[in-house]
Amino acid sequence: MKTDKAGVLRMPFRDQPFEVYVLHPGGFAHARSAEGTIPEQVTLTAWASVNGTIYSGNKPAANAPVSLYSDGSFVSELCSVLCSCVSQADGNAAFTMPRVFPGTGRIGRDIIYMVDDGATEVTSSRQLAATWLAGQTTSLEIGRGGRPVIGRLVLPRDSQRIIGWGHLRLELHPDLPQPTRPALPVPLRNDPQALARWQQTPAVRAYEAAQAAWQAQMAQRPVFHASVDRDGRFRINNVPSGRFMLSEHLMKPRSFEIPDFDGDYEEAPLDLGDIELITQ
Repeated sequence: MKTDKAGVLRMPFRDQPFEVYVLHPGGFAHARSAEGTIPEQVTLTAWASVNGTIYSGNKPAANAPVSLYSDGSFVSELCSVLCSCVSQADGNAAFTMPRVFPGTGRIGRDIIYMVDDGATEVTSSRQLAATWLAGQTTSLEIGRGGRPVIGRLVLPRDSQRIIGWGHLRLELHPDLPQPTRPALPVPLRNDPQALARWQQTPAVRAYEAAQAAWQAQMAQRPVFHASVDRDGRFRINNVPSGRFMLSEHLMKPRSFEIPDFDGDYEEAPLDLGDIELITQ
């Protein structure tokens, strides 16, 4: 539905709960009948905006597609609205997204997969964590620094399976040790009051604090995606130093470490060699 020239929205009467989402070039709004009477006047929240330059291997990635996914979304018992934006860099690798829902999320190169042929290009994407604020412009440089990681996915020697290499999607995540949750004593499992007291013990509280710190650290570290060529080879650009976990649904996750290096960028790749797929 659209408002009239005066900005007035007319809609059929509803006696069931409902929600209204307002989208306008100048901003957005969200109103829920469950929270009381919908106000006669709805004030818009200004959009955030994002611009910047995207690189790959420290070189400008001209005309690259860029996608943004927000951690924030409108979720209720009635519906769920996910927030994302897409753009395309120009010939100088500059991009802009003029209307973005404020919040936090990740932004990076978009690897496009077709149903029949798989990935439209053999490349990698560094998904950068960022925050965008209402009424403000966030400027970013994506894909600078780090070091390339290369390797090759291979079939077992005796495998007769045919692989659609273009459909494989590699994921690379930080491999940070997760805090260990204290074991729940068996006698407490059927005693709600004792369980509640156990959850307030120093050991459990310390675990919860460590878990929150781990989640915050994971949220700020970059994650990567990569497509694969017809020979199973891949190259993931701009990976910083530290431990990472490489995964794909046809392989056993592979943990490795990138040592510290001088400067912001190391051109020499880290070669993981051949990585055998699991075909059964």
